[in-house]
Order: sequence, then C-alpha cells, then structure tokens
Amino acid sequence: GGKYFFESGDRLWAKSNDGRVFSGVLSNQSASSANASFKIAITQGTTRCDVYYVGKNDSFDKVVIATRQRQSSANSTRHFSASGDCASGVAVLRNNVYEFSLHHKTSFLCFVPYSDNAGSEWVLDSIGVSSSQNLCGVYSFGKGVLSSEPLSGGSNSLTIVCGDKGFSLNTTSYDASVNGTYAVIAPGVHRFSVRYFTRNVNSGERRTFVRNFTTEQTCSSNGITDIASRLHF
Repeated sequence: GGKYFFESGDRLWAKSNDGRVFSGVLSNQSASSANASFKIAITQGTTRCDVYYVGKNDSFDKVVIATRQRQSSANSTRHFSASGDCASGVAVLRNNVYEFSLHHKTSFLCFVPYSDNAGSEWVLDSIGVSSSQNLCGVYSFGKGVLSSEPLSGGSNSLTIVCGDKGFSLNTTSYDASVNGTYAVIAPGVHRFSVRYFTRNVNSGERRTFVRNFTTEQTCSSNGITDIASRLHF
C-alpha cells in the first residue's frame, strides 16, 4: 500500500475550549511530507483541542469523496487530499506548541494490475470501480467522524484517471512501483467490480478488462486494501 502525506494547501481545523472553530492552511512547504506545521489562531487558554484534517475541502464538518479522482503518477498518493481524504485527532499544548497525530477516517484502495504479455506497448489509462455500497459522495464529518451514509450525491462507482499518458503495464508480477493506482473511498463492506481501461500506445487500440469479485471486502478507515489483477492481452 501507499503512504500518507501532507500537501501544500491542505487545511486543518481546530476547536477551542469555548467551542469556536479556527482553521489554518499548510503553506510553508512545497514537497509532500508525513509531518507538517500549521499556524492557527486559537482562543487563549486552550490546552487541548480536537483537530480535523479535510485535505482541500472548505468545511470542517463535511467531506466530499470524489467520483472522479486523478492520480498524476504511478504509486503516488498526492491526490488523496483533493479526492476526499479526511482525518481527526486531539492536539495537546506542549512547550507552546500543539502536538497531534491524525487517524484517517476514509479508506483506500490500491490497484496493481500486471500481465505476462503486455510488454511496453500497453498502458493503463483509467480504472473504474463499483461496489454493492456507496463509495463516494458528500459525507458529514461532525466531531471528526465520517457519517455511515452520504448526505447527498451518493454513488457506488468512481473513476481513477491514470495521469496524462497512462501507467505502464510492463510487469509480469505485482509491483506497485510500476503502476500502483489509488482510490479514496468510504469505509464499509464492499463487493467490488473493477474495469481496467487500457490502450496500445502504438496502434491506439483500446481494451477493457473486467474483474468481478464475489467475496466481500471489509475496508476499514485508515486502511489500504490491495487489489491485484492479472490482465492477459
């Protein structure tokens, strides 16, 4: 699976002792990082407060898990913050600095297709995934807890676009470094159907591979579920 990083423009919210909510945007770093500093003006005297991470969403109490997600390069999770990732935790004041750890409330899928005969001619353009349950939509995030059902726009399908030129399929075994493709989804028990949309870079021919999974997958918050598929051209 992948790793979680903060990205420039990510937003953090903090609730002070008097119940007021304040926000700050991460703007002092350009590279992805597992650790980050946020500057937030908060009520004086607050020694402990709830914090909410909502990626690039504009509200601390609602999260939009996108039906169309775009990953710029293989095995990258930089699109999580724009796709609906959210997390919460408790910040404690120590030596004039609030320290906190976050627990992600969304779940994640990692698709790793491979083939014994694709060679360098075939690439993965996008992946479509559908489930027996809702995968995305507008969810409540009140008190740092993701609602079990979407408030609106619920959908049991989503698409992940694989960059501008597609991801390589030139691997005969599971290798996330070659084409690992990630999706942000709502936690739950899901029975997945996956479509791999591929393209021949020389001829322009396109082929779609469908994989229907009969076994349900329990996708927990803060967890990554790996989905490997062998594609035969």
